[in-house]
Amino acid sequence: MEHALIGRGLGALEVMARKIDSGEAVPAESVQNLLDFFEVFGDRYHHIKEEHVLIPKLEDGCESRARCDVGPAIGGVYYDHEVARRVLRDIRLASKDLTERGSRAAFVEEAEEYIAFMRLHIAREKDSLIRAASKVLADEDDGITRSFSRYESREVISETTRQFASDIDAILSTLSIRVPPAHRRAYSRGTIPYHRSYLAPVIF
Repeated sequence: MEHALIGRGLGALEVMARKIDSGEAVPAESVQNLLDFFEVFGDRYHHIKEEHVLIPKLEDGCESRARCDVGPAIGGVYYDHEVARRVLRDIRLASKDLTERGSRAAFVEEAEEYIAFMRLHIAREKDSLIRAASKVLADEDDGITRSFSRYESREVISETTRQFASDIDAILSTLSIRVPPAHRRAYSRGTIPYHRSYLAPVIF
């Protein structure tokens, strides 16, 4: 569910980058709110929660990561998270003055890199980390869910996933994009043809 919401955010970023690339004005507040979403929800709420709760659970009982069946998957997750943070910092830097042509070009380039990388990362996690967790932690769902909740409380992340979803819907509205519920899964996966429809007020 969290991956799907991040996917919706990536869809919003793709629309935003294409509008900026075409010279269309995009509200600066929407740009910053979307980057805040990726930093707070994508990283603190999701990535760091994986690192602090899910991965340690997977490592329990392993003599070392090198001698752990899920070791390669875990190593890949840490690497991907660091790359995502670096690219997001670069997008934030480029977003400071989108009235300048060089900054707009840098924003678009870094945004496209982030979108492609995060979609690949989510696919890799589904194929490796989540697949491994479903086997190794099959009987621990409730305990992990409680651990996730404790982490969120400890980190003072007051918003819920539902509230973060509302934030993305508000950003999409400022971009004149409305995604009908029936199409949200495809939108999250990036399978809607943005090159044809991102200027349209409604995506069908």
